[in-house]
Amino acid sequence: MKATGALVLLSLLLLSFFSDVAGQDIEEICREFVNRSVYCTRESNPHCGTDGITYGNKCAFCKAVL
Repeated sequence: MKATGALVLLSLLLLSFFSDVAGQDIEEICREFVNRSVYCTRESNPHCGTDGITYGNKCAFCKAVL
């Protein structure tokens, strides 16, 4: 019984931690890429988008969703 309670508590703790990341606005995440004249580099730093697509980097993601 104690193990089940600890597992539930740990699950709730992890859920509350990750809810902050998922709740961020796209505008807040992409604040540095709002200017359309900014060009994205071709660096490979995969970024998983909120639309289920993995983009090459954060800049490519922001350009696609803004």
